[in-house]
Amino acid sequence: MLATWVLNAQPAGVKAKTILAASVQTSVAKLLTPADVEQITKAKVHLLNKNPALGAVGELIFALEDGNQFVMVLVGGRDMFDQWRKLKGFFHAAVPGVGDEAFDGPDGNVQYVLYIRRGDHSISISSYLNQEMKPRVPQDQLRALAKIVVSRL
Repeated sequence: MLATWVLNAQPAGVKAKTILAASVQTSVAKLLTPADVEQITKAKVHLLNKNPALGAVGELIFALEDGNQFVMVLVGGRDMFDQWRKLKGFFHAAVPGVGDEAFDGPDGNVQYVLYIRRGDHSISISSYLNQEMKPRVPQDQLRALAKIVVSRL
């Protein structure tokens, strides 16, 4: 399960793939692979197709063997990072050492999204929540995944 506000994280009228540089559009799948996710999280995963009805709205959606969604990656142009940061409830705290700038969210007791800007690219890496409403992937692992993505931009 992913909270509703994350599903609506893309500002109205903005399609992430339409604002990506052509070089990134053709290589989104190379930014993060199932092998990368498995190495960091130690969980066996596979890629899912986009399915907004199920909350699978990212460019990359990784699921566990049992079908539960695990990690989602959204990629967009530079302006998306600024839009995410300005949206009420998205910003919790700055996260140093990842990209040019980064922050986690949402504001509150449980953070399960990492927002990153590197150059002209914005990335969000989200952990889906388990039945106890806790992230399936902790922030330290989201940061490790983000560093992989940033290194490949």
